[in-house]
Amino acid sequence: MRDQNPIGSEVGGLWERMTALAKASSRINESLELENVLQEVLDGARSLTGASYGIIALMDEDGLLLHLLWSGIEGVANQTLSQFQQGQTICKYISELDKPLRIDDLPEHLSAMGLTAEEVPVPAYPGMPFLAAPIIQQGLSL
Repeated sequence: MRDQNPIGSEVGGLWERMTALAKASSRINESLELENVLQEVLDGARSLTGASYGIIALMDEDGLLLHLLWSGIEGVANQTLSQFQQGQTICKYISELDKPLRIDDLPEHLSAMGLTAEEVPVPAYPGMPFLAAPIIQQGLSL
């Protein structure tokens, strides 16, 4: 009979996550180009959290969308994401946050912003959790 040790399983899971974090950190340090570093951060964060997809929006000083980086979004979503008009509204909203935002139901939150899940070119189903966080460098929001 095999002994099921929950502590051993938990330690094993933590070891796997720490190993993944170390690998992500190593990949991030391989490049000095900001876009490459941010892409590695995004890919690593998505992998570590088990998220289906992730997006980083780079904004200019006026709060306008400069560039989008994404991970885990394929095909048509990639094409429409870069042309997404409501992206300005959502990206500006997120860039003005001073702390992370956890949402239990993304479509409900979008509705409160005057948007619908259909207007967002990434999967957004009822009850879908969502986490947004501003990226701040030397006191300035990226």
